[in-house]
Amino acid sequence: MMRWRGVCARGLGLITALAVLAAASAAQARPKGGGVATYLSFGGARADIGSLNERLKANGYRTFSRDYLGLGGGGFVLIGRVLVGGEGQSLFAQHATTGPRRAELDGGYGFFNVGYNVLARSSIILYPVVGIGGGGMTLEITEDGSVPFNDILADPKREARLTTSSLAFQVAFGGQYHVPVLGARGERGTAGTMLGLQGGYVFFTSQHWKAKGLHVTGSPDAGLSGPYVRVTVGLGGWSAQR
Repeated sequence: MMRWRGVCARGLGLITALAVLAAASAAQARPKGGGVATYLSFGGARADIGSLNERLKANGYRTFSRDYLGLGGGGFVLIGRVLVGGEGQSLFAQHATTGPRRAELDGGYGFFNVGYNVLARSSIILYPVVGIGGGGMTLEITEDGSVPFNDILADPKREARLTTSSLAFQVAFGGQYHVPVLGARGERGTAGTMLGLQGGYVFFTSQHWKAKGLHVTGSPDAGLSGPYVRVTVGLGGWSAQR
């Protein structure tokens, strides 16, 4: 799971830098409306792991739930009604123990987004968005408990780590609401704390597994393609659009 947290953390750093650098441009667009925002997100997603579960079950392993919870964040800049930004999401790992064997499955993804604000109000923005990015999953299988040192020397292949990564796309619809008691609001715009909601669907183009950089033949399809919904909490502001 640390791998995907690191990927998302680097992505969020880039997103924040983009937001800061673009804030001046958004402010210059004030007569037409503009703004900037960053946020944290929490929500659920459904993964496409049916084939993987069938293979695990056939080999004596417990299966994983298709439903995940995840934590992430993002940011965007509004220039007029056009929204440009990015976001990342790291899904919490699932664990399954079968006898001495322990399996762990986690993943994450990130997107560069472009959207359009369809509601010209100072306190609320609503926007459809499309995104392009990438992500993947990691499956680790280990032996639980203690192992004698000599047994490791005799059979070092006691752990398997398989990964899948892919180009990905998303379509989504979201909204942000400025909380009036935690910021400033006026006729020309709003700034402060925001609450939001976003739902969408993620498409992964490839679902092939690798182990130590080598392609794993005969592997089942598995990926993070599926719907998601999440709530957001953040800081930002935008000028009223006319």
